[in-house]
Amino acid sequence: LAPAAAFLAWKPRTTDADSPKLKAVRLYQNLLAFHKDDADKSAFLDADLHRLHFAYNTAFGEEKSARYKAALKEFASAWADHPLSAKARHEWAQVLHAEGDFVEARTVALQGKNAFPDGPGGKLCHNLIQQIEAKEVQVTTERVWAEPLPMLRVQYRNITKVHFRAVRLDWVARLTRDRYRPEQLTDADRREL
Repeated sequence: LAPAAAFLAWKPRTTDADSPKLKAVRLYQNLLAFHKDDADKSAFLDADLHRLHFAYNTAFGEEKSARYKAALKEFASAWADHPLSAKARHEWAQVLHAEGDFVEARTVALQGKNAFPDGPGGKLCHNLIQQIEAKEVQVTTERVWAEPLPMLRVQYRNITKVHFRAVRLDWVARLTRDRYRPEQLTDADRREL
């Protein structure tokens, strides 16, 4: 998860010369070295982003996410004028989103979307913003109701008001019908309720 220059200088030491991870590291080193002096940096930057993603997926430890976010932030800042910076911002925002930091994830994704709205990274950022801003509501309760009555749990996101109604149903009569899963409602059942 180090910068590309440090990664290229890195000489991994291991007793397992046939390790798939070691082969992948060497492959990324060869790929980055090959494209290092290209006039168009697109291939180098794309390989570097893939290398960072590979490192994040294979790394472990408490600092993994923080180091990955720092590497993506550095990448996006250093190459802010290149369309792949938006893809780096998308990866960064995804990690923030997975950590539950929706506000910061949206901010980072919005920067990527605004920088390159028509590029692949900008479109990925747009999709992540849509996912973050999506309205969601979920009502759950226990499957079996007995005394004392169970609690209804309402979870919502990006909604200011939620209205719902509980409707009494003759469950015993419903069980006597020819039903494989009596808790599932058909369209006719919904209309009846």
